[in-house]
Amino acid sequence: MEKQWVYISEALSYIKSNKDNTASERKEIFLAALSKLERDNPGMYISGDKFNFKLYTEYYCLQDCKVLKLGMEAWRQQVYEISGGRINLYDLMTLPQLGYNLLYISGAFDNVYEFRLHVRDFMSKATKGGVCCTAYNAMWKVDIQMEDLDVNQQYPHAMIKMGGVSMGLAKVLNTEKIYRTIYVSSQKYLQGKDSIDMLNKLSQYDYSSLQIYIYGVNRTIKMPIISIKVKKINNYDDSYVGIYYCDINELKALIVYQNIIWSLVRGYYFDEGRNNRLSEVVTRMCNLRNTLRSQKNGMQAMIKELNNSGFFGRMIMKPIRSNYIIIYMEENLKNYINRYNKFIKYWIKISSFMYMVKTIKSISTHYAMVHGGNNVLSQSKMDIYLVRDICDKNGIIYLYGDTDSLHVEHAKLHILELEYKKQTGRELIEKEIIGQYSSDYKFDKLIKKGGGKFKYMKGYDNMIIPIASSSYYIWKKVYINQINITYPEVEYYNLVKQIYYHIRCKGIGGDALVKGIVPILEIHKQIDPMKIYELMYQGIVCLYDVVKGGRISFQYKNDLTVCTRNNYYRIMHYDQNKIRYHIRKDRTIIEDNVYIMNTDNQELMKRLKNDMVKYSKENTQDQRECINQNTF
Repeated sequence: MEKQWVYISEALSYIKSNKDNTASERKEIFLAALSKLERDNPGMYISGDKFNFKLYTEYYCLQDCKVLKLGMEAWRQQVYEISGGRINLYDLMTLPQLGYNLLYISGAFDNVYEFRLHVRDFMSKATKGGVCCTAYNAMWKVDIQMEDLDVNQQYPHAMIKMGGVSMGLAKVLNTEKIYRTIYVSSQKYLQGKDSIDMLNKLSQYDYSSLQIYIYGVNRTIKMPIISIKVKKINNYDDSYVGIYYCDINELKALIVYQNIIWSLVRGYYFDEGRNNRLSEVVTRMCNLRNTLRSQKNGMQAMIKELNNSGFFGRMIMKPIRSNYIIIYMEENLKNYINRYNKFIKYWIKISSFMYMVKTIKSISTHYAMVHGGNNVLSQSKMDIYLVRDICDKNGIIYLYGDTDSLHVEHAKLHILELEYKKQTGRELIEKEIIGQYSSDYKFDKLIKKGGGKFKYMKGYDNMIIPIASSSYYIWKKVYINQINITYPEVEYYNLVKQIYYHIRCKGIGGDALVKGIVPILEIHKQIDPMKIYELMYQGIVCLYDVVKGGRISFQYKNDLTVCTRNNYYRIMHYDQNKIRYHIRKDRTIIEDNVYIMNTDNQELMKRLKNDMVKYSKENTQDQRECINQNTF
């Protein structure tokens, strides 16, 4: 710590408002807390117009530790009660480990097998998360009203719907026999009726993991289902031709929604029934969460995380390929190196007598219940595929999709609701109902123009429906919605219009995006967020200092030391060859060939290139169809 005594006025200058209190209220809280500490310990905390910053931070760090300890003890007690006294939270390391143990003691894995080596590796190739992309993988500038539909508890709903994990051993598919039963040659590709017959044949099994060959698709869609990894990045491309791994749920989506031309190569299947205890446990946990939330108990957040990923995360865990060993004394290190040198990657000296060795770990002993986790992931996406299909068939614009959400135009939302109810018998939008949709423009996520958060007003919140009036969709998890909210002002009953922003920028965050931008082209810190996304849309290089934006960043070193970064730069730059579209207020769509501007500040560009970031961009070929303005 550079200095121990700090001017009180200097400390007050750093205090900002938050969602709970204004800046003046927070200053009063700070001064009252400081005065109380001084009364209890005279002369230790205040001296004239200064206060002891070191002792003050030490005191409140200790209070934070006490709060964390109490929270951990309460969570441990909750888990103890849920598990009937059979699980001690102190014996576990992660949330997926807790979820796995809860399911295990509940009997959800009785007669369910884990797999290793070739079987596990084959099925893990069909492990795919959610689909996240923009329509046609293009950039979009939008002047029409948009709604962000978000699925409530998507993964718990999938676990309840799928009916449990498949039991028994994985059996090898006899592809030639299956082809003969549907009267087609094993060398012939499938489409149309043959494709449906093959799907029905495979659907007779409880679950199957498949390798297929895709020859093409008969129907292209805005957000392709086909997902191919290129350098660890998911690319959604319906022009792909080649070997493809999927499970029975994804195959059904490919046939129904894209009418693929394909052939079956090989696979595994399960036909010994399902253990439906998984559905029962998840239902019980969802009911527990609803009870805790009605009581305003903070433990409901932990139950939510457990439902969302804890229960199936351990099932799809990848092999751990390395291990860390701590060795004391140099002589012991030399002996270890002599004996196990073939399995050592590197070692680091972390103190005068302590060494950390990274070793190669064998994956032959890694078991995983991949078929259960894959079933959850693929089942969770089936409903969002249906919503997209309804939009396609009814001319409803949708421009951005994530794992559990879809940005659709507000003007035709009623058509989507009617068609969805016709096909499923359920309402599309139902707040807090598992598996249904609700608006993701939640007030606590909105950033007010000029700073600050949304201010709640008792009795009026239900009258306010946030809708995006204009938007930019740049890339995966990079978009902004401008929300114009008109609501009755409490004291005078006048209509007050405020502008808020729903900001998403992966790796940066909303506040850091606005406050941490490095000046380029005379851009200032308090810039309109929409202008920042306009720059991204135009292909201009934008550099952000995440630390200046208000986020704390730590650097974790190999020798186990941790330090705070004073600066942490991220660069945002999108391919200027990328297709851009502009949807105007009359719903017409034009291809927006914007002029790509470049900065004349050569010093800045040199600093960007040499000193701050190492930037590399993959030039992948765009394979998108032209959009007919009349038939979106």
